[in-house]
Amino acid sequence: MAPAIEYAENGFALLPGEASRQEMVKKELHEFEGSAFHFLKKDGNTYAAGEMFVQKDLAEVLKQIAQNGKAGFYEGIVAQKMVSDIQNNGGILTLEDLKNYRVLPSRILKGKFQNNTVHSLFLPSFGAITIQILQILDHLPQAVSENQWAYQLGKATEIAYSYRKKQKNEDSLSVILSYKKAKEWATQIENKNAWLEEAEEDIPISWTSVDGHTTHLTTADRWGNVVSLTQTVGPNMGSKVATKELGFIYAVTLGGYLGKYQPGDRANSHISPTFITRNNKMVLALGAAGGSRIITAITQVSDRLLRQNHALKEALFLPRVYPFQDSLGVENHTGLDTINADFQSKDFPLKYINETARFGRVHAIHNKNNTWEGAADPDWEGTTAYFIVK
Repeated sequence: MAPAIEYAENGFALLPGEASRQEMVKKELHEFEGSAFHFLKKDGNTYAAGEMFVQKDLAEVLKQIAQNGKAGFYEGIVAQKMVSDIQNNGGILTLEDLKNYRVLPSRILKGKFQNNTVHSLFLPSFGAITIQILQILDHLPQAVSENQWAYQLGKATEIAYSYRKKQKNEDSLSVILSYKKAKEWATQIENKNAWLEEAEEDIPISWTSVDGHTTHLTTADRWGNVVSLTQTVGPNMGSKVATKELGFIYAVTLGGYLGKYQPGDRANSHISPTFITRNNKMVLALGAAGGSRIITAITQVSDRLLRQNHALKEALFLPRVYPFQDSLGVENHTGLDTINADFQSKDFPLKYINETARFGRVHAIHNKNNTWEGAADPDWEGTTAYFIVK
């Protein structure tokens, strides 16, 4: 915890993207004493890009965790302050709720793509749908044009997303992960008679929202250990609520944002940190921020890299697509005109999206011939480093 404590205690220069996020919710931050105290300056404005952002109270929380582990957060003084603040403002969280919280073991799902093994997380992550799309693509012919590629990706995504609410059922999960069934879906796409399982109703806010506050990092060390980690507080600045003596924003995972849940349920999310291996050796590790567009970003970058054989940076740069309602959204950012991608088709209506970072923000590392190459999404503020693994 030492590096995080140091940044919290001594501050860091705020990045432009984060400064912009905080500025967007300045009005809401004014509504809560703790939020205003921690995220607004004395003049009532948010911090500007490049200004030092210091979090002394958060540093004390991190020290409690460093000294006491899990109990440093879910019990003791930190838990007491959370419960006191929440209950004093009409909430129902109790000390017992926090103390009884348990982290459950992750369930890793496996699939196939381009003679590789795909590893992704079961619920509460949406790794099953990530695998489903990649396996459908694995049965499709190599696209001869951007139009054909856009059609393939759009239809594969439509089919997979129609199964989002069926992942909990083991029989449905086996269908989602079936490589044989993926071939049937691919044939439907190729014959242009792809059909959806059923229209989704009562869609959670997060499935359509473009307002999110998610962070992803992918990294490896010199010994070949790899981490793909996605974290989120939900919409921009989460709940916008912070306890004055603690200094962190509470997330939004209930209240309809991620769907309807019963007591004891775990809130599901489109986050999908993913590994792709061959013969038990890492080929690609990646993940993304971007709400419901996380999965499409991951699958499309993987496809650009491993099926189209683009370099990693090029795979992240090339346009992505996202099916929504009656049209296929096409990403457009500075420089895409140089690739001469002619998205003109009678097969589906197109809608160009000129806003940056709308189609996911991917961070990935690719191991090719024992050389790790890292790449960060060109539409956001990631950083990369390069090194060789022997």
